Amino acid sequence: MAIREEIRDGIESRIRDVITASQVGEYHSVSIATEGIMNYLHSQGVVIKVDRELPRYEGGFINALWDAMKMVNDENECKAGVKAILAKAGYEATESLIKEE
Repeated sequence: MAIREEIRDGIESRIRDVITASQVGEYHSVSIATEGIMNYLHSQGVVIKVDRELPRYEGGFINALWDAMKMVNDENECKAGVKAILAKAGYEATESLIKEE
């Protein structure tokens, strides 16, 4: 089973548990059900894609690309272009779904 289906089934199972519990008189608040689903998603490795500054490396491909783009574009266009290339190559900036303390 693909990961998307596994996550969908897990969410469905948790919602079903809440509905079943309420049918037998065990009422759960929406916030408790939501917390359970958030914890489940976190346990499955779900993350939030975020927009942040580009990684900085000394030398290498990214700096060479940055320098080349700065010759013909302004800084904002450079950032957008480098981010697009990195995204196409598989780099995505992410944060945890649940903030760990």
